[in-house]
Amino acid sequence: MIKDFLKFIFIEFPFEVTEMISEGDWVSKIVGILFVVLMLFIAAMILGSAFYLVDSSFRPTLEGHGTVTDKSFTPAHTTHGFIMAGKIMVPTTTHHPDNWKLAVLVGNQTDDVNVSKEFYDQISGSDRVSVKYAKGRLSNSLYIKDVSK
Repeated sequence: MIKDFLKFIFIEFPFEVTEMISEGDWVSKIVGILFVVLMLFIAAMILGSAFYLVDSSFRPTLEGHGTVTDKSFTPAHTTHGFIMAGKIMVPTTTHHPDNWKLAVLVGNQTDDVNVSKEFYDQISGSDRVSVKYAKGRLSNSLYIKDVSK
């Protein structure tokens, strides 16, 4: 059953869409093109998520020192949106608490890390801090896990 579904989605359906684009009227062509763009976007999101998981998961934690390059504070705020519950749009309200963030330079790479208000107040713009971090498996990106004075 799953095999038939995957065969339809990845093999048969794309050919139907290309026929719709090449032989249909202008509305069918626009719908077909939009569908292709949507499928490419979904594929890119899935591949990007998979890359991030492979790159950052189960990496050894390294310890070192870094330099604070930037401080930012985002005050508490509320956002509003809608979600579908069956066929009904339901309004949602999400509260976002205060957020204190530091940008830390380790070697030649920078990463952001959320910190407590107390730690944020102790740090100035160019302080050296101790960091626990990991390096990406594929991209060699910096993933800071913890920061301390």
